[in-house]
Amino acid sequence: MPIHFLSFFKAPNSVIKEIVAIQRDFLWRGVKDGSQIPWVKWETVCKSKVEGGLGIKDVKLFNWALLGKWVWRCMLSPGMLWAKVLHDRYGRIESFSNCSNVDRRASWWWKDIVGVLQQGNFWLDEKTERCIGDGTMTRFWEDKWIGGVRLLDVFPRLYSFALDPLSVVADNGTWEGSTWVWHVNWRREPFVHEGRSVNTLLDMLQGLQVISSRQDYWRWIYDKDDVFSVKSAYLWLQRSVGGELRYSLDFQLVIKSLWKCKAPIKCLVFCWQVLLNAFSCKSLLQVRGVELDNNFCSFCSLFVDDPLHLFLMCPMAFNTWLVVANWLEVAVVFPNSLISLYLYWTNLGIYKKHSHFLQVVWVSVIWSLWLHRNVIIFQQGTTDCKEVLDNIKLRSWKWINSSVPGYSFSYTSWYYNPSLYFS
Repeated sequence: MPIHFLSFFKAPNSVIKEIVAIQRDFLWRGVKDGSQIPWVKWETVCKSKVEGGLGIKDVKLFNWALLGKWVWRCMLSPGMLWAKVLHDRYGRIESFSNCSNVDRRASWWWKDIVGVLQQGNFWLDEKTERCIGDGTMTRFWEDKWIGGVRLLDVFPRLYSFALDPLSVVADNGTWEGSTWVWHVNWRREPFVHEGRSVNTLLDMLQGLQVISSRQDYWRWIYDKDDVFSVKSAYLWLQRSVGGELRYSLDFQLVIKSLWKCKAPIKCLVFCWQVLLNAFSCKSLLQVRGVELDNNFCSFCSLFVDDPLHLFLMCPMAFNTWLVVANWLEVAVVFPNSLISLYLYWTNLGIYKKHSHFLQVVWVSVIWSLWLHRNVIIFQQGTTDCKEVLDNIKLRSWKWINSSVPGYSFSYTSWYYNPSLYFS
């Protein structure tokens, strides 16, 4: 990804589409020729793993986050030469709400920056706040420094007859000994009906103190350290512009746990697709308009080949789970969904380390059933529960031995007596 250019310039939509097309083709097709079905919406794929996606960067939002850092730097260091040039040419960058009034003769780079700032209801402004020190660098009316709002937006009537609408915080109060006392300056005496607004304003100011020993500073609310970063800006853009995915609590728990499993990434991605009902079983292929001879299960040929039947309800799948449970010497009941099965299965152990093993076995069962089903379809194989069980044992042993720190045991002991490793 051309990070260097994305950090300086707003990428044209045509370029972004081209990059996304390359990403999408590689994800669903790999290096093979031909076309493949994009099973999951690209917006979902770009969500973080804990939100139900794959964590692939959304190029457009990432580009915006990178450009937002220039605005943040300009706000933090207004004395730098390039920042002074921008301030003198275009006015205060901090006044986000005024950014839409761009001179048509402005540079195309600045127009792009302003366009980025306006996205998501001024996304950068929404999570940026001014913190008061000595009050000499913060506009009393125009900056967002109290309660996350601008006083000119809350009190437009009072703003209209303020003595100096551009005054800073320090101009609207005095020190009386060691105590700061607020004195807002007006061009005229407030009318009676304006008195309530004045009192409300003074109530808001009550308790807020100017600190003469430090300067005013900017705070990025979306980060625990109050410092802007491209990472936190990207996460905020995903929520404010891209929206949030709505999944059940159980699904969120499963997804969060699944990505910690020590199985190969391609197997985890497939399980993610299974949980989303977004993979190439016959019933889902037909929904996508693919013509098939039939949509019956390749194991039993009795029922429709849908995700729940293929991996749980089919006699072949059900028997596989039973023999795996007997092999592990655990008692198991079978819920009516794969998500519930995962939650139940991975909590059968006594200790946390047992969950790691059980996660691997769960993924191994799903992956082995899928590969065996494909052998039946494409290589004219036959249903063989023992062969599937042997493959589950071999795969889970390989994955645990190679990925779980501190564990190395023989295949023979794992094959015949896995309960030793659950004690």
